[in-house]
Amino acid sequence: MKCVQCTKRRVDQKLNFSCRLEGCEIWQVQPMAKVDSIGFLYLFLSLLFQSAAFGIGKQAALTIESFTLLNVLSNPFYLAAIGCLGFHAIVWQLVLRIYPLSFAYFFMSLVFVNILLISHLFFDEAISITNILGSAVIMAGVLILSRDYRVVPGD
Repeated sequence: MKCVQCTKRRVDQKLNFSCRLEGCEIWQVQPMAKVDSIGFLYLFLSLLFQSAAFGIGKQAALTIESFTLLNVLSNPFYLAAIGCLGFHAIVWQLVLRIYPLSFAYFFMSLVFVNILLISHLFFDEAISITNILGSAVIMAGVLILSRDYRVVPGD
């Protein structure tokens, strides 16, 4: 489908994005993506795998004696972190088949909150008000960016 006014093509597998010109005949606002329970499961798994990879990566850095290729490849924490990142990459692609990137990426900003919790609970790192405010500002910024997208009604 092409916009008559701007002639830009906007196509996604489940949602067809419209032209951003308000006067365009295919312009329509839909504030949220279609709610899909499997999509939210994928979002949760993606968030879980990425958060776990960062936490396990911290443990890997603490347990390795010297940073050589052999030590990295033989460290079970590094291997687990790489595995989590691999699963995250796969699940993230499934998320993007269901939701627009701007919608899905807001949920990935929760990684900052998870990292604060992991660092405190597992590594006894202090959480300051600055850490909390910084995470909140990042999430607010991503939310503001993700709120404005337009979709065309399904064919």
